[in-house]
Amino acid sequence: MTQPETLVGGSSQQQRRQPARVAVIALAAGASRRFGHADKLLAPVEGVPLAVRILREISGVSVEGVTMELFAVVPDLCGGVAQALRSHTPSIALVPNPRHAEGMGTSLAAGIVALEAKSHPFVGAIITPCDLPGLTGGRIGQMVAAFLGAGCDRVVHLATADGTPVSPMVWPRCYFPRLSALGGDQGARRLVAGASTIALPASAEELADIDTAEDLARYERAAAVKSGNGDTSGPDVA
Repeated sequence: MTQPETLVGGSSQQQRRQPARVAVIALAAGASRRFGHADKLLAPVEGVPLAVRILREISGVSVEGVTMELFAVVPDLCGGVAQALRSHTPSIALVPNPRHAEGMGTSLAAGIVALEAKSHPFVGAIITPCDLPGLTGGRIGQMVAAFLGAGCDRVVHLATADGTPVSPMVWPRCYFPRLSALGGDQGARRLVAGASTIALPASAEELADIDTAEDLARYERAAAVKSGNGDTSGPDVA
């Protein structure tokens, strides 16, 4: 399938290609129950809140032929996460999810509904949690390039060493109705089973999520070792 394009203006000779639009939906409405009394997404990682770090990485991604637009699903527009995201990434569209306590499925649905309300269509959407500090902009760029190269009609996801599909995932537009119908604790992963996919193997470091204060401490030790500034006796991220 050829690369998708939008044609605007005049005759076919005068028409020109417009970049394919890909939305980024960052899920930032979790309850952080296992992190203690604090919100893990506000925990500092490399000088910025955890929720901000991945969005800064994504903001720096540039893929030829693609325009990316950032959305973040938050519990409300006045809380700490919303304020942090607004302060560090002012171009982001914040999407409140008053049903966030019901489960991640409601945040997925809220994000899709928000991007569908835009006047311009998106060929796909990257859906990512915000608690993956090891994820890089380069990896996101690889995923978007693979999605574009496959004609924007295949699901692109990262995979563990045993091949298990994991987030982030890039979803073609044809999946938007099913994603917007999710609710409760339903995640998008169950939709992968019947999909045509592209799997990109990922390292344990990339996939290490932060659920507890111990996870964060482990990540920080591993990052310090990698940069040569820490105690090499500390455990690796696993």
